[in-house]
Amino acid sequence: ASWTFRKAPKFFDVVTYTGDGTNDRQISHNLGNDVGMMLIKKTSSINDKRLQYRQRSYIGNKEIYRQIKRYEPLSNDLKTFIDQSQDMQALGMKIAIESHMNSTGHCMGSLLWQLNDCWPGPSWSAIQSNGEVKPVYQEIKKLFSPTIAVIDTTDQVFSIHLISDENRTRNVELEVICFRDGIQKSSEFFPVSINYLEVKEVLSAKRKKWDGSRTRKDLSYQLVVREGNEIIFQDFWFEVPLERWRKQ
Repeated sequence: ASWTFRKAPKFFDVVTYTGDGTNDRQISHNLGNDVGMMLIKKTSSINDKRLQYRQRSYIGNKEIYRQIKRYEPLSNDLKTFIDQSQDMQALGMKIAIESHMNSTGHCMGSLLWQLNDCWPGPSWSAIQSNGEVKPVYQEIKKLFSPTIAVIDTTDQVFSIHLISDENRTRNVELEVICFRDGIQKSSEFFPVSINYLEVKEVLSAKRKKWDGSRTRKDLSYQLVVREGNEIIFQDFWFEVPLERWRKQ
């Protein structure tokens, strides 16, 4: 029914309801008049056949499951699984875009795939079929800012680069704030002058020397870039499970 009839005021609407049948029993809609009939589809498990049918990848959900398990236990509850998979999508796009931007000169841009989708189901879209944005939407919007800061830990070297697409020289200040278990540990400031299409290394040090820890899952960093008194970019970098990332 969701795709047979067209949404229309006072005729047809599609809504999503999440509850246990006891609490939150009131369902909002956009019909504009009283409900005459309801058609209900119940989907509450990640093993639901209708959910599997919407998955168009030849390997199904296996890769999504595998990536989630790298950070936290996989939930069999559908709503929680959707949240987990969308967080992994945002993290994957963040890693890819930062890698592309950090390779400016060799890689000169990224094309977004994909902006939106026409029906519910697992996809790379940043906007769901009902118009709601996923976490990846805000991540993409942030990382396509004219000037960004990127942390790279390749080969156990902790480095921070500033990258600018702004067609002018920018004189900025980078603040690096270190947190341990969510509590601020330190803060350092770096004045930087950066040119158009430049990748400027602001900091580079051996991981052990920089963060002083062999166990780094309790560490996270906040990067804040200011031009004058204006914050033009800020982001978190983490090596923690997704649940702890969400709380920051």
